Amino acid sequence: MLELSNIVIEHAGAASIDHENSSSVYIRHGTASVKDVRIANGLGFALDVNDGSNLSKTENLIISSNESTVSLSVNSVNNLGSDVKFSNNEFPEISVNSSKVLTDDVRFSIDSVPYKLNDSLSIDNAKLEVGPGVEIQLGLRNSITIFASASINAIGTSENPIKFTSYMDFPGAWAGVDISSLSPLNKFEHVVVKNAGGAGGSFESAINLTCRNGGASLSLSHTTIAASAGWGLTLVEECSTVQIGNDVEFIDTRLGEILAR
Repeated sequence: MLELSNIVIEHAGAASIDHENSSSVYIRHGTASVKDVRIANGLGFALDVNDGSNLSKTENLIISSNESTVSLSVNSVNNLGSDVKFSNNEFPEISVNSSKVLTDDVRFSIDSVPYKLNDSLSIDNAKLEVGPGVEIQLGLRNSITIFASASINAIGTSENPIKFTSYMDFPGAWAGVDISSLSPLNKFEHVVVKNAGGAGGSFESAINLTCRNGGASLSLSHTTIAASAGWGLTLVEECSTVQIGNDVEFIDTRLGEILAR
């Protein structure tokens, strides 16, 4: 395992689309840990963890005045510690490669910069947790899919709500959240879902509860669904349930608020 500890890396990287040749720290193979490291004034990504590699942990990592911050696979998201400090970076976001179906629990916890998902994220036999203040951005027609044996638990606070949105600012800029799980852990509290509903079709919506594999359920409270290109939420009544608590708003959802089929 590669261990980076008590290091300052400055003025590294290069202007190139090739991550290997442009990042200040590029981890191609194996597992790496990062402790007491400062990466500053670099071109490209400060820290780039290749899809075939794994980040075992970070502790006291400082990323400042770089062109970009971090690129890593979704399998390493848990180990990018919430204490990472970001400052004065040109593109302050965490780039996540997320095309694989995850079978391990994953938690998005950093709230100082957004997570930019470069592909759809699918969760199976695992739990997706999103912490207070986190922002997750997706691209055109990309989605978050929760299969029958998985769950999604996004619990923010009034001071630090969670935001699911896109890095493009228009209705339908991403597909939405698709849930086919009956898990009691499926909850959105203090969440904003914005600019979704771009999957296409007459049932397109920001949140979709389906009958695949037996049905779906979701609890919503203190949640806003805004600027959907389709419905705010769709569900099939015979197999899916939604519990709507206090302070749930639908704003500018093109086809309507809720479609029960």
